[in-house]
Amino acid sequence: MSRKIPLGKGFAPESDKKITDFKILNKAGIYEVKVMRTIQLFSAAINMNNNKIGKEVIRREEELHLIPEDQSGSRRGRRSVLIALNKVLVIDISRQNRLPLTINRNDAQACYDRIVL
Repeated sequence: MSRKIPLGKGFAPESDKKITDFKILNKAGIYEVKVMRTIQLFSAAINMNNNKIGKEVIRREEELHLIPEDQSGSRRGRRSVLIALNKVLVIDISRQNRLPLTINRNDAQACYDRIVL
């Protein structure tokens, strides 16, 4: 079945509902099952559709200005080096003016296997 049909009609074929759980080592040399990380293996069609949906969501969020200015990853016309420079400048100004400053960073890159689709 073409991968475009389920997207257009809004349904999931029975073959796409089968997902394989697979255990991988979380730390080298530790083979305890409770320490291992579980990943889910999808069919290639599901992965391609999820990729397409993700790109459409980002495009729409950019149109509606829902993404913060300091979020530059994988965005057209954005350079991460400028974001880093802005952060350094803000820290420098805070230090020069002796103002308290808190920076909150949330990197979910290592959590993608725990995100529910």
